[in-house]
Amino acid sequence: MAPMRVVEWVVDLSTGLKATVTEYRHTLGVPREVKRVRADFSVLSGWEDLILPSLLAGADGSICAFANVAPELYVNLVHSARDDNL
Repeated sequence: MAPMRVVEWVVDLSTGLKATVTEYRHTLGVPREVKRVRADFSVLSGWEDLILPSLLAGADGSICAFANVAPELYVNLVHSARDDNL
């Protein structure tokens, strides 16, 4: 589903979404498009290998399996991306 389509369908019905599409362009497009319409809408990445790109595109965080194994690693990654300290 195209990122703009995501905006049309969910932004008025929910407070956030977990983006689990593995296509790089989609992962970057969803946070950008959603945040233009509603800045308080939460976008979370679902794939470990796309967490950093999605955070840099405006996502708010991640829900991923490996964070259960090494939570500090993922928390530090999110904080570093937010603080522009990469």
